[in-house]
Amino acid sequence: MRTNIILSVFVLPLASVVCSAQTEITNEGLVYTVNEDGASVTLKGLEDGNDATVLSVPETVEGYSVTAVGDDAFSGNKVLTQVVLPATVTEIGARAFYECISLTDATLGEGTSNIGDAAFHKCGGLSDIVIPSKTKSIGSLAFAECSLDTVFAKPTVPPVLPILSTGFGSDVFSGSETAVLVVPSGCMMTYRADMGWGTFYPVIEEPEPVIPTPPSHEDNLGNVVYELSTADDLLWFAGKVNDGETELYAELQNDIVMNELVFDGGELQNDPLDLKAWTPVGQKPYAYTGVFDGKGYTISGLYISQDYGSRMGFIGENGSMGTIRNLCIRDAYVSAYSDMGALCGYNDGTIDSCSIAGTVVVKGEMGSMWGGGLCGSNFAGVLRNSHSTADVWFSSITNAGAICGYSAATLRNCYNLGNVTSDMSVAAICGSSDYSKVENCYNLGNVTSAGEGYFAAGILSATSGSELNYCYNYGTVSALADENANPILTGASMEKVSSTFYLDGCVNGYAGNDSITAMTEDEFLSGEVAYKLQAAQTTATWGQLIGTDTVPVLYSTVENKVYRIELVADTAVMDTMYANSGNFVLPEPEKDKYEFLGWFDAETGGTQYEDNAVLESDITLYAQWKKIGIDMTGDEAVRVYAADGAISVENAAGLVRIYAADGTKVYEGLDAKIAVDGGVYIVVTADVVNKVVVR
Repeated sequence: MRTNIILSVFVLPLASVVCSAQTEITNEGLVYTVNEDGASVTLKGLEDGNDATVLSVPETVEGYSVTAVGDDAFSGNKVLTQVVLPATVTEIGARAFYECISLTDATLGEGTSNIGDAAFHKCGGLSDIVIPSKTKSIGSLAFAECSLDTVFAKPTVPPVLPILSTGFGSDVFSGSETAVLVVPSGCMMTYRADMGWGTFYPVIEEPEPVIPTPPSHEDNLGNVVYELSTADDLLWFAGKVNDGETELYAELQNDIVMNELVFDGGELQNDPLDLKAWTPVGQKPYAYTGVFDGKGYTISGLYISQDYGSRMGFIGENGSMGTIRNLCIRDAYVSAYSDMGALCGYNDGTIDSCSIAGTVVVKGEMGSMWGGGLCGSNFAGVLRNSHSTADVWFSSITNAGAICGYSAATLRNCYNLGNVTSDMSVAAICGSSDYSKVENCYNLGNVTSAGEGYFAAGILSATSGSELNYCYNYGTVSALADENANPILTGASMEKVSSTFYLDGCVNGYAGNDSITAMTEDEFLSGEVAYKLQAAQTTATWGQLIGTDTVPVLYSTVENKVYRIELVADTAVMDTMYANSGNFVLPEPEKDKYEFLGWFDAETGGTQYEDNAVLESDITLYAQWKKIGIDMTGDEAVRVYAADGAISVENAAGLVRIYAADGTKVYEGLDAKIAVDGGVYIVVTADVVNKVVVR
C-alpha cells in the first residue's frame, strides 16, 4: 500500500497560478481518490501492472467508505471477467466498464442508486444483469450491445431511463431485444406502462415468496385463530384475506416491527426504496369479516404509499361482520386518495379498544377526503373505546381528524392526547360527520390548521344531522384566522348538542355558544366538569380522582366516581363541592355566638357526616348549631361563649368561676374575657351555669 499526493497545475488568465491537491489511495492493487466529504472514496481503476481478472471491491478502505466507481474506471479492460461491487457503492460512473469484452458476471451492490451512461456498453459477455432494488436511474446505452438474455429489475418503482431515446429500452438495452424482463410481484403493469421498460417482451413477475402458515388454535366457539408473531406472519395473513379468505381470525403474540420509520415533523425521512410497503388487509371485493385481536400489542412502522388508492390502512376495509380490537399502530405513513387511516381505511364493522402512538402521517392529493389518524371513514360501523397519543400530521385532506376523518355512524368513548396538525381543515376527534352520534369523547392535544381559509375544531366538524353529547375539549385550538377556530365544533347544522364543555381561553377570541359551556381550570380540577358529563347518563362513564387527575377521564370506577355535595347553612346553600367517596374534607363554618356541631343529612337530627365519609350518592348536608349561653337572669341574659382561644362572658352578675372538666378551678374573677387552653370547661356566674368547648 502507498499513498500518493498528485498536484495539478493550471495556467489561468492574468498569469494566475492555482494548485489543487487531491488525495489518492492505492490499496490491494486498486486506486481510489478521496471525495470532497472527506469520509468516502471513489474507485478510479487498477494500479499499473495489475492484470487481475476478478474484481471484488471492499466496502471500506483505510476507514473511508467506498461509495462510487469513477468515470472510465475500467474502460477497455480486456481481461476482467467478474465484478462484485459492495452495498456502499451508490454511483457507477459513465463508461465505468465500457467494452470490458471478457466480463461475464457483474454483481451490483444493493445500494446502487444511479448507473451512468454507457457504464457497461459493449460488455458482450454478459448474459444477465440484476438491477438492485434501490436503483433510481440508468443512463443512456448503459447496457447496450450486451446481448442480455434476462434483466432482473428489483425496484418496485421502475428506474428512470433517458426520455429522449426511442430505441429498445430507451436505448439503454439496445441489442438485447429478446431479453426477458423479470420484475417484482405485483409490478408488471407498472413496468409495462413505462415508455422505456414497456418495450420489453415478455415481462414476467417473480413468484410470491412462500411464507409458512403461522401456528393456530381453536377458541371456545370453535373458530381457528392464527397466532401472528412476525412481519412475515402479517404478510401471510394479508395475502390470505386478500385472496378471499375474509373470515380469518388472528391474534398478535408480541409487538411486530414492519419498518423503522424516521420523521421530521410531518415529513418521512426514510428512502421509500428502503421500506417494506404494506398492502392493506381487506380490499374490494374482499372486505375483512373476521376478528383481529391485537391482545394489547403494537404493530409499528406501517408504510403505505398508493397515491390513487382508496380504503388504505392496516385493515383496508373492515366489513359489517369484521372486528378489530386491542391493537396499537405506532409510527405510520399512509399516502392515498381517500378513506385512509393508520389502523383502518373504511369501517362498516367494529373497532374497539384500539389506538395509535408515536408519529402518524396521512397524506392525500389536493382535495382528498376522509383521512383519519386511526380510521379514515367510520361509515356504518361502531368506533369505540379508542384513542390517540400520536402526533398526527395531515396533508392535502379536506376532512381530517385524529380518531377518524368521517363518521356517519357511532363514535363513542374516544379521546386524543397528541397534537394534530393539517394544512386544511381538521378536528381532534372527527373531521366530518353526517347523521353521526358522537358521545363521551375528549381532547387534550393542540389542534392546528395551517391553511389559509381553513378551520380547526376541538372535537368535531359537522355537516348535518349529527349529535354531540357528553364531550369536552381542554386543548388549544388555532387557525390562521381566529374566527376559524372553535373549541368544540365547526360546520353547519347539528341535530343535538348537550353536556359539552371546553376550557375557557383555549381559543383566541371565541365569543361562546349557547349549546356548549366554557369552564375554568379550577372547575375542571374540582371535579365539577366530570360530574356534569356523567350526570345525565345511567351508564358509569366519566370519573376523576380529585387531587390527582387534572381533568375528567373515561371509564368510571368506584374510586374515581364523582359525587356532588351541597352544603346548606341556615336554609341557604353555602357551597357545592365535588368529591370522591372517602376522599374529601368538609369546611367548618362559623356563626357568631353559636357553636358549630357538624354536617348532617337533615336540618335537625339525622346522621352526621365527617371528613372522608363513604358516599353512595349525591347528598345535601346541613349545618347544625348550638347557641352559646343560657338565659337565666330575666331582663339581661348572661351570655357565655368560646372564641379565639378564650371564654367570653357578657352581662355577668358578680364573680365568674371557670372549672376544668375534672373539677379543677382554673379562674375566678371579674374579667369579661379569659384566655384558656383548648378543652371542655364549666362556667358559673350568678345563677347561670354553662358548658363551653374551647377549640
